[in-house]
Amino acid sequence: MFRIGNQATKNFLFFILMTGLIVLMVWGNFNFVKQNPGGYDFLINWIGTQSLVKENLNPYSDTVANRIEKQAYGRQAIVGEEVELRVSYPLYSTFLFLPFSLINYFEMARAMWMTLSEIALFFMVILSLKISNWRPGTLITVLLLIFSLFWYHSLRPLIAGNAIVLIAFCTVFVLFLISQKQDELAGIFLALTTIQFQVVLAFILFILFWSLFNRRWRIVFWFFATIILLMLLSLFFKPNWIILYLQEMFREPGLQFPSTPAQALDVLLPGIGFRMGLLISALSGLILILEAFLAREARGPILVWIASLTLVLGQWVNIKTDPTYFLVMLPALFISLKMIQERWPTIGHWISLSILLVLFIVPWWIFTDLTIYGSQVVESPLLFFVSPVIFIILLYWVRWWTKNPIKHTL
Repeated sequence: MFRIGNQATKNFLFFILMTGLIVLMVWGNFNFVKQNPGGYDFLINWIGTQSLVKENLNPYSDTVANRIEKQAYGRQAIVGEEVELRVSYPLYSTFLFLPFSLINYFEMARAMWMTLSEIALFFMVILSLKISNWRPGTLITVLLLIFSLFWYHSLRPLIAGNAIVLIAFCTVFVLFLISQKQDELAGIFLALTTIQFQVVLAFILFILFWSLFNRRWRIVFWFFATIILLMLLSLFFKPNWIILYLQEMFREPGLQFPSTPAQALDVLLPGIGFRMGLLISALSGLILILEAFLAREARGPILVWIASLTLVLGQWVNIKTDPTYFLVMLPALFISLKMIQERWPTIGHWISLSILLVLFIVPWWIFTDLTIYGSQVVESPLLFFVSPVIFIILLYWVRWWTKNPIKHTL
């Protein structure tokens, strides 16, 4: 009886502690957003969801876009000079933003969204350690958490309120669920990543291919079942939403920034950059196909390695992307550092610290020194290549060690 009461007390105290911590996070984020206007990625979907839920308006319409731009800019965006702020997610993303759309005060809604994103990022780090079978010391773990929060490709989407933080968490959670043989949940969470499918398309295709080859039918079934269910529910609210969504996807924006390696290289090397970018995209696709075939029976860290490669090279296959989305590459860091420390127990910590330092400093240096500030912030196209190149080098550095481990436990 005493033991039950004691455990109940511990659970109650833990609940109070976690609640207090979340309240403090919301309060801190609220004060931050009051002093730092922005969060336009969240604003777009917040107003889009509100317009659909409260007024049954088409979130892809010009009317809703004008509302978003009026709150962001104080007026309609100047075509060709400012980014047009329009809803570009599939309609079933509404279910994700619905709880926040019920909050009429944008700053509070944004603060709560940031809190959710920070919690997701924390668990993304924890799960990345688990799926990599890595148990680093306390110092390295703390440094990884700090790095993951303040890394350029983490902090930018956190501040902007981009859903990529939750999508990145889902990719790691899918790998964790697969390792635990929770195939139904793995399929469901894999389906949720399609909210930003262009970012994780290579990852999705590989997981489905791997699941079919290894007769993990439930992953495939629940992936498609969830997609169909979400689409049918969305059709109930807007019967023509798929057509509207496709029109928005292929709509040419008035102000265009590089969104593929070819476009980014075309800015850096106007003469041959575009063709070089297409070549990089073709090579990336071929490498992914080859590695996926070779890893068709992968398990444990080998599966994490190839999944990480799809998340890295998947940004270079000439599908629209943005450096803001590169947070999805984070698992590549964990599996690489794990293998380095396993092979070199003595100097592995110093190598890991050096890699973290380079990965942290270089993107922030490029952003602070090479970004063009004006009516719109224009990031350097170099950001399309720096972090991916580092991750590709790391992944292929440890490739042999991952496939020929000293000792791994499934």
